[in-house]
Amino acid sequence: MKLVKKILAICFLLFGIPLSAVIILELISPKTPAKEKENDVAALTILTIPSTLIGGWLSWSLVLYPLQLPKLQQS
Repeated sequence: MKLVKKILAICFLLFGIPLSAVIILELISPKTPAKEKENDVAALTILTIPSTLIGGWLSWSLVLYPLQLPKLQQS
């Protein structure tokens, strides 16, 4: 299960972070038309932000699991 979480976290983060950066650069570019900026905001909110959040959550759960393991073994 830990390996699956690692693979999924990497996939989500590798998809979300670079695309978020590209979209943000497009948004701050003065040469980008207004209609394209609207599409970029939609792509950012629908695709990249959730992907980055899920990848971060999975990564964080992998960090916290070893810290919670002693508590689980005591009970």
